[in-house]
Amino acid sequence: MLKSQERFPSFIKKNTGGGKMDAGMQVALPILGVLAAAAATFYVVSFSELRERSGRVRGRRV
Repeated sequence: MLKSQERFPSFIKKNTGGGKMDAGMQVALPILGVLAAAAATFYVVSFSELRERSGRVRGRRV
């Protein structure tokens, strides 16, 4: 039979060592999330602007 700690995948286990890496991840993950949301918003706005401009050039308004 497996030990009680081996029943769960490694990503569920609590890491008890290396407090510096945990603190770095707590700061880095929210920053990466904000950057990802900003990039997605930028692309959505850019493509909507391109679609709007191409509609005007062709003589129709959207």
